[in-house]
Amino acid sequence: MIKLSELSDNTMLIMEQDRSGDAYVTDKEDYMCCFEENKNMKVFLAEKAIAKFDLFDILEAIGERNECHDEWDLNVYNELKDLPETKAFLEAVDKVFANNPTYYYSGEPVEIDIN
Repeated sequence: MIKLSELSDNTMLIMEQDRSGDAYVTDKEDYMCCFEENKNMKVFLAEKAIAKFDLFDILEAIGERNECHDEWDLNVYNELKDLPETKAFLEAVDKVFANNPTYYYSGEPVEIDIN
């Protein structure tokens, strides 16, 4: 179990209340600002869930929406997938998605070693 005192101020945490089951995502700095109010909550490292961008899935949806012929999505995908511009675009999308998680879930428990 990792100790709260060992975490940097910008480490994301999830606080869970025992009775209600409510969970709150905050960073360590904000947690410490309201420590007296939060000290009875269970605390975990907040793990990011990140959306995945799939080029073929997007093309398939476009093909369905526009009533394209059955092989349209595969043909377009095969032309696009190895282009340098496509690779750069997909890297940019992955970076933006990593900066904007879809949600956080409870990771490793945090030991509250601060009074």
